[in-house]
Parts: sequence; structure tokens; C-alpha cells
Amino acid sequence: MISLLLNILILSVAGLSIATLPQSIGAIVFVSLDHFLVTLIAVCPIALFSLNALPEKFRHWCNWLFTVLALIASFFMMNKLTVSSENGMNQASLLFVQMLIAFILAGSLGRKLMSLIKRLQWQSTDNENTAFNLKTGLGIYLLAATVIPFMHTQFLVTYHQTQFQEAMNHQRIEKARINARDWIRLAPQAKWNSLKVTTVYKDLQKQCDALKQQLSRFGSEVRSDQIGARIQMHLHLDQNENAIELIQPLLNSSQAALAWDTYGLILQREEKWHESLDAYSIALKLWQNNADNPQALAGLTSAYRGIALAEKQIGQTTEAEAAYQKLITLAPTAENHFLLARYYEEKQQSELAMKHANRAATLAPEQFAVPAQKLIDMMKSSHFGCFRIYRSSQPGTSLP
Repeated sequence: MISLLLNILILSVAGLSIATLPQSIGAIVFVSLDHFLVTLIAVCPIALFSLNALPEKFRHWCNWLFTVLALIASFFMMNKLTVSSENGMNQASLLFVQMLIAFILAGSLGRKLMSLIKRLQWQSTDNENTAFNLKTGLGIYLLAATVIPFMHTQFLVTYHQTQFQEAMNHQRIEKARINARDWIRLAPQAKWNSLKVTTVYKDLQKQCDALKQQLSRFGSEVRSDQIGARIQMHLHLDQNENAIELIQPLLNSSQAALAWDTYGLILQREEKWHESLDAYSIALKLWQNNADNPQALAGLTSAYRGIALAEKQIGQTTEAEAAYQKLITLAPTAENHFLLARYYEEKQQSELAMKHANRAATLAPEQFAVPAQKLIDMMKSSHFGCFRIYRSSQPGTSLP
């Protein structure tokens, strides 16, 4: 009973270090709870195999040894540690430490888990086939314990890299900082635009701190000449509630068009697609009624872009395509062509997707040549693979 309670305490402490202490050693090693669980599950078979391979009289003491080591490791994982590249831990060493701690944690639960899987226990005999099976099983478990966490790590690296790039494109400094932090936990030597991500992370951290200090200096009084700057700062920091609080009084003012447009943006960040569609629709009408405003073109472009995304997310694909087409007509920029290319790629209308991807690459090769080529390559591999057909966007030309 004591051992079981200790095991529960171990996993609780380990989970606490990941969930609530973002700068802890545990968070750096495991990054997130899902990453922790994938590693733990993958290492469990080899830990159980090793514990079961011991003579019966040593298993009890080994179980207690694993429990004590796991308890020490879990508390140690809660220690604060600044994320940096100076610690010299590359991706291979991170994976090794991650597997070692997971092995200890899995081993600490071995005695309890083995009682539930007695039918899968291996008994050591002199039978040659049994010995062969043991070696085969050991190889399989070792392979699973290394390949599965490694593949999941690579998946998370790609995910955080993509999320980081998206956040940087939309000037979401706080979100970019968090994604950069998680990215370098998995790949400390990673680079972005020839800069080490660790360096970018530190710069983003300084920017976030500077924005928070500047906001604190504004005080509680809201001055009209500071509202725009304060809203922008809150958006950089993903402080949506604070931004909405400042925007609400502007929705019926002379700045209503810009206020509704910004309100729609915040609602989309919170994935409130129907509400954001309503907000962007109001902004569109206000911009259309105020065509003489120097900001009207930028406002209409933003409104159509927001409407298209919202309609796509709620499944109104026909309306979304029409909004994207209006966006391209109004502002045929490389960014908008690439947005339409991604839309058509998701709809598997490959010819149209390639057309707009190539157009984006032509208009801004330094920015979209590589993303456009990646999009085209992805379409070729995904639409031809897995028994799917690379479909044409023209009616009557697709294969049955």
C-alpha cells in the first residue's frame, strides 16, 4: 500500500513539474504531459521486461530501489532551470535523459503492473526457443522504447516550429515566445532565419518583459491617445480580455470600423468563429460606407480575410471561396495568393492550389518560394499516396 501511494505521488509530482513549472528540469526534458506519457508508455515494456528478468528474491528490493530513485528524480525535476543552449544538452542527450527518467518511473510501477499481466510474463528456462523469444522480445522493446519517443519528438519539433512561424507572422510575441521555448526544449540547436532559436527566445522574452513594464506604467487611467497603443500591446501579449475591455467603448465611436475589425481578430484567436464572422461582417459594412478613408483598403482587405477564415472554419466553403476571391481581386498580394493556395489545397483542388502558390512565389520569392514549393510537394505526396488521386480542380477532368 505504501509503495502504491509513493508511485501515485511520483507521477503527481512529475506531472506538477510539467504542468505548473514551465522552467523546471522536468518541463525541459518532457516538454508537455502528452510527451511525458508517450515516453512512459513506450518505455514500460522494457522496464517490465528488465524487472521480470531478475531473480524472484531481488525483484522486491529492485522495485523499492526504482521507487526511491523515481521519487528523487521527480522532486529534482521540479528545480528551476533557465532554458539555454549553454547547458550543452543536444537532442540526443535530451532523449537519453528523458528515457532514463521514464525507465525509472516505469520500473517503479513494475511490480504493480506485472500482477495485471501475468499471462505475458516470461519464465527463464533452458529451452532454446524461449531464449530466442526473450532476445527477440528484448530487441522489440528496445526498438519501441527508442523509436516511438524519437518519432513523437520529431512531430512536436515540426509542430512547434510551424506554430512559432505563424505566431511571428501575426506578431503574437507571447505565443511565439512559448513556442520557441518548447521548440528549443526538444531541439536546443535549432535555428530560425540563421539565428539560434535560443537567441530568438531570449529576445522575445525581453520584448514581453518590456511590453509588460510599459503597460504597467500606463496605470489604471485610460487616455484616448493611448488606447490604440495599449490594445496593440495586449494583442502582442495575447491578453485578449484586456484588449476587449479597451475595444468595447470604441465599437460605437468614430473608430468603429477598426474596432470591429480588431474585435473579430481577437474572437478568431479564441476560436469563436461565428462571433468573429459577425464582427468582421460589421467591419466590412462600415469600411464600405467609409470608402474615402485612407485606411479603407487595408480595412476591407482585413475584413475579407477574416470573413473567409471564419466561414471556412464553420464549414461554409462556398462563401469562404467567394470571400477569398474578393480578397484576391481587392489586394492581389503574395500573402493573399498563398492563403488561397492553402485553401484550395485543403479542398484538394490541386491545380488551383498550385496556380496560386506559384503566383505567391513569383510576387515575393524571398518570402514564399520555399513555402510554395513545400505546399506543392506536400500535395504531390499526399494526393498520390495512400490510394488517393491527384485531383484536378476543373470539372470533368478528375479520374473516377
